[in-house]
Amino acid sequence: MLRNSVIINGLSTAIVVTLALPAAYALTRMHMRGADRIALFILSLRSCLASSSYCRTISCTSGWASPTRSAGMILIYVAFGLPFAIWLLRGFLQDVPLDVEEAARLDGLGFLAILLLIIAPMARAGIAVTAIFTFVFGWNEYLYALVLTIDRANDPAHPDFGR
Repeated sequence: MLRNSVIINGLSTAIVVTLALPAAYALTRMHMRGADRIALFILSLRSCLASSSYCRTISCTSGWASPTRSAGMILIYVAFGLPFAIWLLRGFLQDVPLDVEEAARLDGLGFLAILLLIIAPMARAGIAVTAIFTFVFGWNEYLYALVLTIDRANDPAHPDFGR
């Protein structure tokens, strides 16, 4: 059980950090109207997803997640961790000097190259903090793991019991 928890949390943390870094970079550096409102909305998504009935509906009763409960759990952990990780990484990326990015852009680097070669190494402490927080928050979600791994076939209250 410990090995499964580490694997599920490790994979979900890797996915969250991989998806959150470009999203936070886009919210931080690309000039969009209402970027602060968008960031606040993304953070509020975490609160909207916090109902266990949502998790139960998505992962336990749908046919695609029943045989592979680990995939369903990873999906739910990514959905819960991504808004917080974007919000946290956005704060770290705002501290990276804009002059370095402008110099890289003058040298001909595109947005993805700037993100991977310039910004990510400069913000590696923030990325590590985000990964640690995401892993710890996922590790502490015992309720979701309990709800998502209920064996419906062996539950006497379930209509399919004994089949």
